[in-house]
Amino acid sequence: MLDKNQVKVLWVVVLGTALEWMEFSVFAYLTPVLSQLFFPEDIGWVATLKVYSVWGVSYFARPLGALFFGLVGDFYGRKKALLGSMLLMFLSSFLMGVLPTYESISWGAPVGLVILRVLQGVAVSGEFNGAVIFSVESFGQKRPYYIGMWTPFAASLGMLVGSFFCSIIMLEGAPLWAWRLVFLVSALGGL
Repeated sequence: MLDKNQVKVLWVVVLGTALEWMEFSVFAYLTPVLSQLFFPEDIGWVATLKVYSVWGVSYFARPLGALFFGLVGDFYGRKKALLGSMLLMFLSSFLMGVLPTYESISWGAPVGLVILRVLQGVAVSGEFNGAVIFSVESFGQKRPYYIGMWTPFAASLGMLVGSFFCSIIMLEGAPLWAWRLVFLVSALGGL
């Protein structure tokens, strides 16, 4: 049986991981909207390809996040590394939600989108690895496989919840600014 502190650790890991992966995956789900807002001068398929390229950039940033947050975890503790990666994800997602579009600041919008997406890539790799290690180490030798499986479960749950929110946001008749809501939810998650 798990004690009260262990249940709290699992809730934090599951909730934080689910929110983080929701924020990380909604970018891909919102490609049709983001391509129009950040690359409006391009033909439809070129704009879509550019958004997917920005999405892909975050995967190249992931090794940097794993290295950085791995070192932070080794030297300053797993909890600080995990909280730091979560904070970085929530902050970069929130900023993505308030980022002006191409119409407002021209080429600065896609550049800002790439920078924020790189930060998300750094954060998600640090969070995922850190969450697994933190949760397993918090429980010692007690059921490590059971404890370790909650992080991948939470990541999948976050992607599922993200797809649900994006489906609602992309319904016909939804306001044009509704795409920002998914990213702005991260402000609540950061609390």
